[in-house]
Amino acid sequence: MNTIRNVLSALGGDPAAAALREGVVASLGPNDVDTLAEAMDAIDQLEDLAGTSGSIAAAVANVHEPADPDAPIVAGIHLLNAHTGKGQQFDWVIIPGLEKGNVPSFLARTAAEKEEEHRVLLVMLSRARHGVMITCADSLISRKNKPYSTTQSPWQDDLRAGIHANAQDVLEHIKRLSSQTLNVGSAP
Repeated sequence: MNTIRNVLSALGGDPAAAALREGVVASLGPNDVDTLAEAMDAIDQLEDLAGTSGSIAAAVANVHEPADPDAPIVAGIHLLNAHTGKGQQFDWVIIPGLEKGNVPSFLARTAAEKEEEHRVLLVMLSRARHGVMITCADSLISRKNKPYSTTQSPWQDDLRAGIHANAQDVLEHIKRLSSQTLNVGSAP
């Protein structure tokens, strides 16, 4: 959001989404694939919010961020990108969308960019205390509401080979956690 805010401020007024996109791309450069993709998604969302907020600038003003983004994450379910979880540990890590084009991103074109995508994936895996769950789809719906077939990520077979839990193991773990949660604060 800082990059978007900085570009918005430099452009002044209430620029069109296309001008904001151009400014963000120029600000980040083409090599920061993950941040660039996240920024484009954020601008898409800001465009949607502009309908109710009145403008993209007003939508940005309504975005609230935590005071300390490096603060430890508390118990619960957290939806994070791969970079946000840096330095954190989670009981379970769920990686949705393990299709070619998502992991690695279609924006990663050079060998170095794909290697960075792989490194980020390994970091995501290392955040899990108990296990990792991955999902993939046979088909998805495009932004133009058209279905299209997907292919598995080139790294999917390697990940599956390293996953030792099955659905029953996951359910048993959840049951144990549920019973522990129910017993917290109970009289002995």
